[in-house]
Amino acid sequence: MEKLEETSSGVSICSVIKQARTDKSKTFGDLRIRVSGGVFEMHNWQSYYEQMRKGIQAIEAEDPEAIVYMAEHDVLYPPDYFENEPISDLEILKNFHVKILNRKAFYPFETYLHSQTIATLPLWKHCLAEEVSDHVRFKNIYKSNYSLRTIKSKTAVIDVRHGVNYSGGRNPRQDPENHVPGWGDHAPLWKEIEQRLPERLLEIVKTERWGGK
Repeated sequence: MEKLEETSSGVSICSVIKQARTDKSKTFGDLRIRVSGGVFEMHNWQSYYEQMRKGIQAIEAEDPEAIVYMAEHDVLYPPDYFENEPISDLEILKNFHVKILNRKAFYPFETYLHSQTIATLPLWKHCLAEEVSDHVRFKNIYKSNYSLRTIKSKTAVIDVRHGVNYSGGRNPRQDPENHVPGWGDHAPLWKEIEQRLPERLLEIVKTERWGGK
């Protein structure tokens, strides 16, 4: 969270993990991923989209006209990601400058990811309330009145993948890369990520289920 606070250049941060907000701020502030008894404490809501809704509700209480940048816990965002703004309340931005990082290499990965979504709060609310299938949520441009624009951040966003990870496996189809401008070489970055993981979480991601063997 400290790194996210540093790179977001003063943008307020809202945690969608229940009871993970610290005394630093009751609505915005530090996020601590907690591990207890060998498994993750279940402080999340059941649905991924319900997590988004709870976050949007908390942000709306502070600033109903906010521009909301999605930032997931296992994704590394450069400062310039937070410099992009939609031109209106009816435009969604999706960043396509993404590299998957696993224990082998970096891999280019250009597709529509929720972790790369930028829009005003009213449009977030609209998209989350739409009665559509998940595969068209935030992309329902043919039946709704908003537009979708793809962008590329100046520096790549790094999507960290521990095997299949929590949000499903990603199958990089392009050639591996050992260096990414702005982030450096693969080996030291992967080593630093492993060093930052809580001990029990590191044990989990090194198991065969998470692609560690």
